[in-house]
Amino acid sequence: MRNFHLLYSFALLITCSRGFTTAWAPATTTRRTTTTNSIHQQPFGNQIQSTSASKSALFFAPQRSNRHRPSIVIDIASSKISVIDKSSSSTRTQTTKLDAAPTSIANSLPFANSPKALIAISIIGHVLGGLIGTPFVIRATRGPVSWYRKISLPSWTPPDAIFGPVWSTLYALMGLAIGRLWNATASNPQPMNILALGLWTVHYIINVLWAPTFFGMKKLRLASIMNGLLLSTLIPVIVLLGFHIQPVPQPATAALLLPYLGWLTFATFLNENICKRNPTDTKFGGYNEARLQADLAKLQQQAARFANGK
Repeated sequence: MRNFHLLYSFALLITCSRGFTTAWAPATTTRRTTTTNSIHQQPFGNQIQSTSASKSALFFAPQRSNRHRPSIVIDIASSKISVIDKSSSSTRTQTTKLDAAPTSIANSLPFANSPKALIAISIIGHVLGGLIGTPFVIRATRGPVSWYRKISLPSWTPPDAIFGPVWSTLYALMGLAIGRLWNATASNPQPMNILALGLWTVHYIINVLWAPTFFGMKKLRLASIMNGLLLSTLIPVIVLLGFHIQPVPQPATAALLLPYLGWLTFATFLNENICKRNPTDTKFGGYNEARLQADLAKLQQQAARFANGK
């Protein structure tokens, strides 16, 4: 009888050990996709991993012998975790939504997941921004009696008809280049990318304000200073685009800004020459028509004296 009790105790111990091991066996992991009804599985260590590339949900199911353990469903698309408990007579489901923090600037920028849309928006925005100064230019150059027609211009000043097409083309190239920079910064917000985008923001604001300053406020000297600021911010942007943008430098994108650099350099020399040819007041070099008329009167008097031999 004693031997029977020992044998029975030993068998019971083995049974309990097997039950404990089975109860805590690794669960089966399955990825369920919304694009297909089938579930593709392959062994991966102690678990089963899906071979589908679709990012929809992960399903953690207990083994058949462990039906008392709940199933866990992780919905990657909607950032939800669901716990399904089928141990009782009725199935209970508890769902928790996760607060997914953005991993980069791309998650917070509008249209950040559509590079073509960003480039299109950048081109349209740059062209429309350039139109801000158009009313000031038209008002200052309309008619032969406008103040711009009265000042002295160098002989190498381009015709008025050239400025519109040239600036429209340059603004479109700016938009294309900065759209690419925007895409690079959105997907890879490295310090150099952010620096280039910040410098360009400052540059473009000065660019938009130049026409109202020169043609609207008649501040010739201040406009010349602004041209210097434009050059000092454009050159670093080109260098950053061509050599330092992450993850890969973009020399082709930097080349899109070279025509603008050439035209801006020419415009800076033109602006400075106009300042030297025309009298300006002491406050940021504003055009002073009264002083111009006084200087012209003096020149006429000197010419008359010279003609009379005095």
